[in-house]
Amino acid sequence: MTSASLVCGTIATFLTGGAAVAGTNHQGFLEGWRLATSIGAVLSLISALSSGFYKQWQIASRESEAQSWAAKLESLSIQLEYGSVTPNKVVEEYQRCIRETPWLDAALANDRENRVEGTIDAPAEGDRVGVDIACSGTARGLAKRTHLWLAVEFNDIIWPKEKELLPKSGRWSYIIRDIGVGDFKIVLIAANARAHAEIQDWLDISNERNEWPGLKRPAGSVRLTQVSVSRKGEPAVTTEPASVI
Repeated sequence: MTSASLVCGTIATFLTGGAAVAGTNHQGFLEGWRLATSIGAVLSLISALSSGFYKQWQIASRESEAQSWAAKLESLSIQLEYGSVTPNKVVEEYQRCIRETPWLDAALANDRENRVEGTIDAPAEGDRVGVDIACSGTARGLAKRTHLWLAVEFNDIIWPKEKELLPKSGRWSYIIRDIGVGDFKIVLIAANARAHAEIQDWLDISNERNEWPGLKRPAGSVRLTQVSVSRKGEPAVTTEPASVI
């Protein structure tokens, strides 16, 4: 913003000043001078507006505040991970950050409005499940190129389930079949186009070979939510892909 102001101001000075220095001794000077001064006036206006907006929006000040709070919260996150600070202390500092920088809270609220979110309503956390598992939940904020997948996860390896979810009116439901280990997670994953293609390729190859070795969660995907469940009866030793009932 300050660069734009400087450049426009310099060009405006050059145009208006240059026309005057050129003098009146050649033909067409008057029209050229009028054009130069008109352009110069516009550039001067842009320069003034740029400077005004920069001051009004307090861009430099807000950038400094954001960087300061980012460093503080990152430090608290590391301390929390190592147990040297309590979760309550982190919450307290975060709330202080929001109080002292209300413009940041507004930006975060806008980000939350445009963020992909999802829930798994069934099964519930800690449920004991059979081979066929009725799953349902919600999803919102899905962009055109964002894909939703349900998967079983065990030891950081996922087994995506057959095909992507297609929510209707913000809700999805799916019945998966899995004969895997006794305790595992059911995860809801949002994937960009590249991660979606990787999941689909894994499914195609696994179905062709009749083997499902599992997959590391692809780059470009994010776990929206998860539930931990356990198997009814004795756990099996393999995990197979889902089938819709």
